[in-house]
Amino acid sequence: MKRNVVLAVCTAALIMAALAVQSMFKIPQKPNVSPSSANTSYYFTSKAPPSQESSMVTADTKHAEHYLIKSYKGYIAVFKEGEKKPYQVYDRRIDTLPKEDQEKITKGIPKDNYTAVEHQLEQFDC
Repeated sequence: MKRNVVLAVCTAALIMAALAVQSMFKIPQKPNVSPSSANTSYYFTSKAPPSQESSMVTADTKHAEHYLIKSYKGYIAVFKEGEKKPYQVYDRRIDTLPKEDQEKITKGIPKDNYTAVEHQLEQFDC
């Protein structure tokens, strides 16, 4: 009986120590940011558009918009032109980039289309 109590106490102490160590090495969470596109629904169909429809209808509209890559709460973010809320927030912190890139992002990097945004983000390893 005494042996079972000692075993239970040692097990509890070991679990408590493991939880304490885990909390010391916990990875910081990124800010709770929901991109403005989070409420957007997308629908796809496997059918090709009828021949009467213009091919422009299927063009990706995000290529026609202008974007700005800049900092948002310490993270790299993409903003649609004129918007206050970010279109997309990445989990790459600004302070992990070289100083030159930090300065560019602080000022804001304008891009004419989303393809250019994606290319720039690849340079930042996003």
